[in-house]
Amino acid sequence: MTKQSRRSWRQRYDPDAEMVFRRPTRVGDRLYQPGEDVPTKGVSARLRHRWWDNERIELKHFQSRPRKTLGAAPPPEPVTWRDEVVEAIGKLDPKDSGLWTAGKKRKPKVGALNALLDFEIDASERDEAWATYQERQGG
Repeated sequence: MTKQSRRSWRQRYDPDAEMVFRRPTRVGDRLYQPGEDVPTKGVSARLRHRWWDNERIELKHFQSRPRKTLGAAPPPEPVTWRDEVVEAIGKLDPKDSGLWTAGKKRKPKVGALNALLDFEIDASERDEAWATYQERQGG
């Protein structure tokens, strides 16, 4: 059974091409990190070819994406429509009675929110976002 390459199938060894390290590598007294250029001085063509065969280096213009590591921050969560409506609620002037419903359970008017948004919402969606806004405000 052969080892499967982690290198792109489009990469072909070219002794004159610019290369970068894929793994930390010590050359003389210096430790090179992934993504750093492979030095041309002080490194024989034979050693570079061996590094290529062992997938220690790769072509610079085919640089692979860094791998995920343990403890890395998770990607940010996508912004939802509700987040956008909650943000729009925060922009409304609480003293402007034309933007809010009348009565004990005062809520932002749907029309006032639709004017701030790039999309339209209905009363049920406004109520969901209003509940989220109140939770975030601690009330």
